[in-house]
Amino acid sequence: MIARSNLPSLREGVSGSACVLDVGGWYQPFNLATHVIDLFPDESRRVHDALDPSDVERFSAATWVVRDVCDAPWPFPDITRNDIGRKLSEQEGALALFWVGEFTFEEVFTDIQNDYSSFRH
Repeated sequence: MIARSNLPSLREGVSGSACVLDVGGWYQPFNLATHVIDLFPDESRRVHDALDPSDVERFSAATWVVRDVCDAPWPFPDITRNDIGRKLSEQEGALALFWVGEFTFEEVFTDIQNDYSSFRH
């Protein structure tokens, strides 16, 4: 879920991106996404409830992947569900992943006692 208050900064962030993945976009599609992965098919999406109805859809039936996002592997070789991390609060819900070429990541082990409080502030 994306908090509507985060939508302007999300739209600004994706404006120049060639690849934008909307994870679970069936319920409220993000029209500026170029790719969508969801359990439900493109033709049944809630068009009338798009997050950004004033924007033209950049995704298509060809870039809409029907799949349970909890099932691995995803059909995108450079990203997996585990790369996204923990479930986000509504205020944090403007998660977007932007990539050009390859998507790389690094696993970092944190000290919850010391790192979590600084992360939350």
